[in-house]
Amino acid sequence: MRRLFEFYHYLGKPAEIERLIRFSPAVEDLVATWTSKPYGVMILGVHLSAFDMGMMVLAQHGLKILALSVPNPTGQYSKQNEIREEHGLEIAPISASALQLARQRLQSAQRHRQWQDRPLVA
Repeated sequence: MRRLFEFYHYLGKPAEIERLIRFSPAVEDLVATWTSKPYGVMILGVHLSAFDMGMMVLAQHGLKILALSVPNPTGQYSKQNEIREEHGLEIAPISASALQLARQRLQSAQRHRQWQDRPLVA
């Protein structure tokens, strides 16, 4: 609950979000490696806690992030996607064309990062 509160409380305060979200040296090294490659990178992560804030911080640092979202977002989920877009993420509801776009981005030198906005189901 705390991270959900922080997410909405700090939305208009990017410096505060960055203060809350600190990446380990290993993650910082990965980001440096990603930005030096002539192709895209796919990040598969579990969507827990401060996931959105972490992606926003990465976008603030210049990473171009394409998020594959649920196919037909409605209501609050649609609003979440708007918030993500306002903070530098590109949202594509998952479809055949969105998967094609993701593949093109991974193969190109545009250095986009893809992430999936759904928790893994066992």
